[in-house]
Amino acid sequence: MKIGFIILLGVIWMLSVVISSRVSSTLTELDMAFKPIVYSDHLYSKAYENDLYLKKRVWGLLGNHSRIFLTTNSERERPDENEDVIIENVEAIFYQVKSDTLVLFSRNRIDDINKLKTNMVIINKVLTNPEFMNKYDAYHQSLKCTDWM
Repeated sequence: MKIGFIILLGVIWMLSVVISSRVSSTLTELDMAFKPIVYSDHLYSKAYENDLYLKKRVWGLLGNHSRIFLTTNSERERPDENEDVIIENVEAIFYQVKSDTLVLFSRNRIDDINKLKTNMVIINKVLTNPEFMNKYDAYHQSLKCTDWM
């Protein structure tokens, strides 16, 4: 009797694994069915001729997936891992262009920030959470934020 009960539990467990993987696969297909939206801000410096674009790609059934990246290609809708700076694990960053410098304010360090082929100086200032929240006050004065792109 105990062996039959254990076998029955095993069969129920296997069925639940198969059903959950199919549900997950269906949800992924639904996410991909909706065309992503790409927000872009043209960043330029009067001192240099090459331009930068800070882009935020949003996708998913509810728009709950996003990726922020910095590129020199105005037409690009998906980040190129070899050419672009992909800003991981952030929901929003504040940014400001001053003369020949782009300053990115974020809670996490941005890797490979100098990967882009540009003459603009790119600086990443890592802020604590309270410092980052204080940037909301400065947002309306001189900063821009990817959260509202």
